[in-house]
Parts: sequence; structure tokens; C-alpha cells
Amino acid sequence: MARIEVLLPNVPDHTVPQQEPVWCWLVCLLVMINGLNPAQYSDPINQRLYAETIFRALCNRPPQPGELEIPATSYVLSAIWRQFGIGGWHVGGPATAENLRDAIVNRNHVQLGYGGGGVGHLVLLTGVRYDDQTMAVESFRFFDPGNGQSIWKTYAELSLLNGVSWTDTWLNIHA
Repeated sequence: MARIEVLLPNVPDHTVPQQEPVWCWLVCLLVMINGLNPAQYSDPINQRLYAETIFRALCNRPPQPGELEIPATSYVLSAIWRQFGIGGWHVGGPATAENLRDAIVNRNHVQLGYGGGGVGHLVLLTGVRYDDQTMAVESFRFFDPGNGQSIWKTYAELSLLNGVSWTDTWLNIHA
């Protein structure tokens, strides 16, 4: 029995944390862009600039005060991703450990949502450790834009984040 570890390419262990309480979507996007297309590198230090640019592209006007501090819904996320040539599947609810493992092994990003209802928190899974014989998952590399850090978590540990339930999954996120 040997453990296999798969890490998505060009994804850092840590980065600048989200600079506004609702910008988890933005830091996740920047990390995904860097991983999917390193030539289009996005610096998370300039989060407000990216948020304003995305808003202008989607709304054809500059943002009004307070409009950038609104959480992104699944619909808005899809529109934002399309602006960057990113696709993926929103499957709702938690996915199985096997679905998560397979997406990462196939070099696709995975995003999890906690809380739902338009008010919650988004994180990324950027790696997986599993048994090469049984294919049983040991743990996932969990990137939290709230603190800009990556840690390893078991599948069971993914069910709650700071007491909030895992409510959404986006699989096979790709450019």
C-alpha cells in the first residue's frame, strides 16, 4: 500500500487573505486563474482593482459605493468565470470523496460553498492524498481564502467550517 499525493499545479500553500468579508469568491478566482493559466497571473494584493474590473465587465458601468461588498451567488460566479474562460459544474450539496478525488486527479479545481443562501464562504480543494490500491481518500488540501492558508483535511472534516455546513460543490473547474 502506497499513498499517492496529487497537487494542482501553480497553486500556492498560502496567499494574501481576502481583503473584504465577502471576497472569498475573488481570492478563489485569482488562485484558480493562477493555477489554470499561469501566463494570466493575478496578484491577490490588488483585490479591489480586480473586483472593480470584473464589475465593469459584467455591468458595463463603474460600481457604486457598497456594490463590491455584496456576496456572489452561483449565477454571478458563473458569469464571472465565463469572463475568464473558466467552466465547471455546480452540483449543489456535498459531493462524494470519490468525485472530489477524481476531479483533482484529472487536474481540475474544486470549490466548496459553506452556508448557502447567498451568505456563506467559498474555499478550494487543491490536492488529494489517497491509497493507490484501494483508491480510498485519506485527505484533501483545503485552501481557505479567509486566511490565505492551505491545510490538509479529511473528508469528514469538510462537512463543517467554523460550525457552518457544506452546502455547495463546483466540480471539474477548468479553463
